[in-house]
Amino acid sequence: NNIEVCSNSSVILTATATEGTVFWYDAITGGNLLETGNTFTTPVLTNSKTYYAAASPEGCETSDRLAAVVTVYAVPVANNPVDNRICDDDGDGFYNFNFDTDTTPQILNDQAITEFEVLYFNTRSDAEANVAGSNITSPYTNTTAFTLETIYARIHNKNDNSCSAIVAFNLFVSETPIPTQPVPYRVC
Repeated sequence: NNIEVCSNSSVILTATATEGTVFWYDAITGGNLLETGNTFTTPVLTNSKTYYAAASPEGCETSDRLAAVVTVYAVPVANNPVDNRICDDDGDGFYNFNFDTDTTPQILNDQAITEFEVLYFNTRSDAEANVAGSNITSPYTNTTAFTLETIYARIHNKNDNSCSAIVAFNLFVSETPIPTQPVPYRVC
């Protein structure tokens, strides 16, 4: 069967022959014999690769080669975004943070938005499990006034969301400082 994996993975390919031995090759014709037997463990793959299996009953030529395609998807890098610290302008301790415009570009940092997606979660366990419906939407309003809140961003490959990385950052809405009137300073 064809297999999809994340970059820097090795795969065990399996084939069975009704009679004879299975031979693994790196080309549909000619090429190199890589392994003999029902299983073949690929080297660590960083790019998609096609392998070919053929069977050879005793005393016969090998059969046609059948392709096993290993599609390799890139694993994203979760770049660290800066913490979002906002000075509260209305005194209520809440702010609408726009992750899509302020944080996602920092996490992607030149990685293609067409290849990767960034989702936000309130807990690391939800981010790791990518629990459907538990991600938070943007704009996001902090949950408690004047308290540090940690958000977990999950970046994953759109073609295989198991190829992922997680990074945490903080939100904080601080009170607007109000200066007090200083007492006159007199000196002789």
